[in-house]
Amino acid sequence: MIDLSEILLDDVQPAVLDFGGTLKPALGGAWQRIMRIGTRWAFTMQTPKLDAEPDLRVWSSRLAQAKLETGLVWIPEPDLVFGPEGAPRVAQAVNGGTSLPLSGLTPGLVIPEGKWLSIIHDGRRYVYRVARDMAATAGGAVTLPIYPLLRTRLAPGDVVELARPKVQGEIDGDFSWSVPVGRSAPLSFTIAEEE
Repeated sequence: MIDLSEILLDDVQPAVLDFGGTLKPALGGAWQRIMRIGTRWAFTMQTPKLDAEPDLRVWSSRLAQAKLETGLVWIPEPDLVFGPEGAPRVAQAVNGGTSLPLSGLTPGLVIPEGKWLSIIHDGRRYVYRVARDMAATAGGAVTLPIYPLLRTRLAPGDVVELARPKVQGEIDGDFSWSVPVGRSAPLSFTIAEEE
């Protein structure tokens, strides 16, 4: 895995990769939404203009390597004032659903709706969003409503990244870049969760 978590970002466009669907009866009945495990995230990202030497050289090299392996990129949340988070962990075994029991939080910490988080389970990160504002108890616990559906079983003690969530995945599509005559250029790429 290639660590890209320190790359400077100028623009981030999240997208839902929806593996569910809506059943639409041919004869006008009610539509039915089918939620399937596997819905996940992709992020199209762009850096500011990078100087050809050394930034563009180094980051284009790392992104090309991440295309051949996997990459790890932080998910920026501009203007969100958050923390300190404590040491959030999954509080108990979870087999699925949209509820995430956490412990180890700073007592009273408010986790706002739409906040990104990543969960590390068996060395792989999974990205989710918080579905409503929630506050940790005096004991530092909370059960967060999240979306989409959990895609893997979670174990007690799995690390949860709230303050600086990261997406782990594949650099999607062909990765190419400009060799700037004017000595600076931005890099653009899409990283998608693989599972």
